Amino acid sequence: MSRDDVRALLGPPRSIEYGTVELWLYAPDAMDRETLPIGFVDGRIVGWGKDYYDRAHGGRVLPDGSVPRDR
Repeated sequence: MSRDDVRALLGPPRSIEYGTVELWLYAPDAMDRETLPIGFVDGRIVGWGKDYYDRAHGGRVLPDGSVPRDR
């Protein structure tokens, strides 16, 4: 999916973080403290979820958005 597809489906993100990947953060419910992060590279989704977010912030996501296998 593209950024435009995600925005059309979920609306604008609560916030956007930039790094190796562009992370859009959504709050599924205004009362829910958990967020749904969605990662983009070149305008396309490359990953999502808390684990992906943690890996992106830990520098464990490659420039193409992929995650190397753990050994």
